[in-house]
Amino acid sequence: MREARILLVDDEISLLTIMKRALSESGRDVTAVETAEQALAVLEKEDFDLVISDLKLPGKSGIDLMREVTEKGSAADFVIVTAYATTNSAISALKLGAEDYLIKPFDIEELRIVVKRILDNRQMREEVTVLKRELLQDLDDGGIVGRSRNMEQIRRMIQRVGPSDLSVLITGESGTGKELVAKAIHRNSPRGEGRFVSINCAALPETLLESELFGVEKGAYTGADRSRKGLFEVADGGTLFLDEIGEMPLAMQSKLLRVLQDFMIRRVGGQTDRSVDVRIITATNRDLKAEIGRQRFREDLYFRINVFNVDLPPLRERTEDIPVLAEHLMVKICDRMKRSLPVITPQAMGVLERFHWPGNVRELENVMERTLALEPGDIIDVNSLPEYLHTDVAPEEMDLSEEGMDLECQLRKIRYGYMQKAMIRSGGVMQDAARLLKMTFRSFRYYYHKHAEEFEGGEEPGAGRD
Repeated sequence: MREARILLVDDEISLLTIMKRALSESGRDVTAVETAEQALAVLEKEDFDLVISDLKLPGKSGIDLMREVTEKGSAADFVIVTAYATTNSAISALKLGAEDYLIKPFDIEELRIVVKRILDNRQMREEVTVLKRELLQDLDDGGIVGRSRNMEQIRRMIQRVGPSDLSVLITGESGTGKELVAKAIHRNSPRGEGRFVSINCAALPETLLESELFGVEKGAYTGADRSRKGLFEVADGGTLFLDEIGEMPLAMQSKLLRVLQDFMIRRVGGQTDRSVDVRIITATNRDLKAEIGRQRFREDLYFRINVFNVDLPPLRERTEDIPVLAEHLMVKICDRMKRSLPVITPQAMGVLERFHWPGNVRELENVMERTLALEPGDIIDVNSLPEYLHTDVAPEEMDLSEEGMDLECQLRKIRYGYMQKAMIRSGGVMQDAARLLKMTFRSFRYYYHKHAEEFEGGEEPGAGRD
């Protein structure tokens, strides 16, 4: 991969020399000029990845230079350097397309960090563009987004197992995208033109689950006034996805096992067996081997459904995918909201990358949807993101300013952040969230409502069932 090309524009010769020397150390191709006019002449002949320009220049300003270069179609990123920084000038620079700004006097190490971050983000944007193009050209991966080694391995597994008719067990924490993987496997199979039918095994009691899967004959029970196909019959020739298979009652597991042995089903209340041709894909966030040890899951059913295993890593173990995922989700959400796509600042993206994401991709999508709904502007910065994202900070990252801090307020924010995480992980059930934090239900409810009023102005995002 070629080294990045950088153009420096500053009429202060000594600073220009220092910056050029510092940025050339890593082998980058650095060109230095003193005026906007000289910069425009160079840019007419050559392409650059990054332009770092002083705001105050003789003749045209750095902002004028950036505007003119952008209007000519250059793809170069810009950093504006100024000794006269104000909030308004910084926002104006960002709105016009600058990636960042530096305030004189600045430390050379700060310059190196800013340049590295922008060039890394540029590379990431290029990869996102390639990824979007691939998604438009080939939807076989079902929208599975990520550039990490883990996700590349998942894609290879999908391509390998898809064409077969093997039973697949997809494991991973809640919110990691297990159904997306199941759909991608289905699309990559000879059954891709057939139906993909899914059911959440945890959402129905045993009696209803049986009738949903196997169907009902007329008169089987009170209210069964007509015969009805079950999902096995509906999915005939296609794929049946059994989500949260670990939640299925033991008695129902036995009935499912019998079906999977010969793919013959009998409707509830029926007298005859019916043959079905269905591929089975299952998913769970439970450790089924541990459930077998606790006698909550049948070992023979486990071996029947786990012919091929796809294990999805949690988002915290593939943080390099977060920028790509955030961009992908923003495009999708903005399209749904019919609004323009805002720019997310590197600082805001850094907050997203440092967060632990207990709710995985589903939580990231919720955060992006909420942020885009509440932030009408063209820029998403750190303050646009939910408050609780800022509480997930390791001790070594904490800082204490010269002015000090309100420790009690900060501790309340941290407590509220963990309470929100617990609510997300528990699916909004407050009693379960309280148990996760080893709190009584009454205490959890009191502090959750109190902190929501303090930090959200009375709004309680994610407040769910008691």
